[in-house]
Amino acid sequence: MVVTERAGVSGRIGGEIRLTGRFLRYDLFTGVVPPLCMTIGVAVSSGRTERIVLAVPYFLLYLYGFVVGNQLAGEAEDRINKPDRPLVRGLVSRRGAWIRLIVAESAFLAYGLWLGVGVWAATWVAVTLLHNQFHWAWHWCGKDLIMGIGTFVQLAAAWEIVRPLNETGWLWCTTFGLVMTVLVPLQDLRDQPGDAAVGRRTFPLVFGDRATRWFVAVGFSLLPAATAVTIYRESAHPVAGLGIQAVALAICGAIAVRVVTLRRSRQDHLTYRMFGYWYTWTLACSFLVL
Repeated sequence: MVVTERAGVSGRIGGEIRLTGRFLRYDLFTGVVPPLCMTIGVAVSSGRTERIVLAVPYFLLYLYGFVVGNQLAGEAEDRINKPDRPLVRGLVSRRGAWIRLIVAESAFLAYGLWLGVGVWAATWVAVTLLHNQFHWAWHWCGKDLIMGIGTFVQLAAAWEIVRPLNETGWLWCTTFGLVMTVLVPLQDLRDQPGDAAVGRRTFPLVFGDRATRWFVAVGFSLLPAATAVTIYRESAHPVAGLGIQAVALAICGAIAVRVVTLRRSRQDHLTYRMFGYWYTWTLACSFLVL
């Protein structure tokens, strides 16, 4: 009897872990790895590497609350764009997803408060609600602004888990927040069929596919110069900074070319993933230039 009960508990835990993996599978790389890289960079440069491990559960909760809320709000378009998500496949009920969302966001707020980043955690919960449940994501202006703010508070928390924000920290967080706000329309190119079907007014659907692609291409063409005069302006290791920028330049150039020449949904998905590679690469190398 005891063995059966233990097996039942372990089975439920295993099932919950698998369900969590299905919720996070599209966004784990871009939602957890980049801010964790920021924490690592700040921790290494300040000699407080023991703080790194504390950031892992924070960013897992950060991402989990967002994606569950997003999938609750976007179930209709997920049936077209991402039919393997848990709600669409019936792996969890809407009531079950809401319970998980409430528990996760409560744990996230409590943990953020304990870490000393409660302001950034509370801001992210508010941003998540505006994006998902208040439907700011249904219009390009609200969606892109929310994405930029979300990036800022993500990186601000990543920094302050280790030490208080200084002038350099504000510069890094602001730069990446602005970059995300301006260039996130790249994300919407791949999802146009589903967005149009449910009435979303994303950047490509408002301004047109062709105009969006050229806007994004120009933006990525200018991005290396923009970062050169902001986050790399006073690099602690100039030679390393130049090498990092060279790789980032190659990624940005590839994105700029791909977005105007490769226009199928799967191709747009890979192009958007490359944006994530640029973001992660830049943050992963932060310890060399901070």
